[in-house]
Amino acid sequence: MNFIYKMDKAIYYLLILYALVSSISIAAANVAITLAAVLAMVRHIKEPITVKYDKGLATAIGMFLVAVLISAIFAYKPSVGFHRLFTYLYRIFPLVLAIFFIKNKEQLVKVLIVMGSSILIADGHAIWQGVHGNYRTASFSSHPMILAGYLIQMIPLLLVVGFENQFTSVQKRSYFIGVAAISCGALVYNGTRGAWIAAGVVIFLYGLLKVKYNKKAGIIFLTACLFTGMLAMNTPFIKDRLDTITDMKYQSNSERLLLWKSAWHMFLDHPLVGIGAGNFSEVYKPYYISPEAKERELGHAHNNFMQMLAETGAIGISTFLYMFGYILVTMYRRYLLNSQDMWALVAFLVTISLLVQGCTEYNFGDSAVIRMYWFILGLSYAGSRISS
Repeated sequence: MNFIYKMDKAIYYLLILYALVSSISIAAANVAITLAAVLAMVRHIKEPITVKYDKGLATAIGMFLVAVLISAIFAYKPSVGFHRLFTYLYRIFPLVLAIFFIKNKEQLVKVLIVMGSSILIADGHAIWQGVHGNYRTASFSSHPMILAGYLIQMIPLLLVVGFENQFTSVQKRSYFIGVAAISCGALVYNGTRGAWIAAGVVIFLYGLLKVKYNKKAGIIFLTACLFTGMLAMNTPFIKDRLDTITDMKYQSNSERLLLWKSAWHMFLDHPLVGIGAGNFSEVYKPYYISPEAKERELGHAHNNFMQMLAETGAIGISTFLYMFGYILVTMYRRYLLNSQDMWALVAFLVTISLLVQGCTEYNFGDSAVIRMYWFILGLSYAGSRISS
């Protein structure tokens, strides 16, 4: 057994470990990814990795990181900006690791099963908390928003790999669909409104795409979604929570509007490169907080796009939009060209879900959530390569 084979195996097992703890322990996930990244660099030095990758995606990510670097140089606090640049770079490691070290269908299926087990454990804990009266359950996470970030990605991933019958056995597909259904229950008790909207959008969008390529299956899926929605609307605590979405006097909504106004003023004062990556919390309270704000200790804009606009200016927001636009357009075109490419559909739906929730939460800045996103995107690229 040669050195390269042993290293590849070790990295793969660390990715399995990451998948196992991905929805349960941020600290353990950090350890798994860090060790895998270190071993991958040693392995690459010993023998360069030659797996094909999407150079357009690499360029888009590189452009974004350069924009963050520029904003860090001119930041209110450059040290904070450079630290944020490092964190953005570090959180992309799962993408690279998944593309390079998930090499066959058996490995891919095992990773998906283990990730499903991880979210299933978190779901069980969340539902237990919800049944006992916690309607903003966080499960093992430190905040409900983190669990919501996991769920809005895992639900579309599990639905697609569960319903697309060319991928794996009936038993495994039933498992994925079952975990997706339980995750929807956990999301209800999680109570994050932006995540409800994101999950609703991608589930409905998936149904529309199913109608296009399989009318009968699509109609059944959409009918089930409609029935579930009607039940939800007649459940008091869900209906009460949904009613707050359009209530601009509701404190969570009014505070977000004030935050976005402050972020806009940051952009107007620093239109080209912003106040500097990671510097929102440094300048918000001293210089930009609204006199009307009741929550005085907020550290981010609760919106990916307003956060990027404020911190990285026109250059940064342009590259941020280009990066995600590239992913969405590329994956959608791939799916249009080949409706059997379920991995393009996974990447497209998970990206939509992340960005929709990102309209009311800075999930791009949440290490555990965005690391999971890059990992799922990496699995999508690995899946497409393996299936071709």
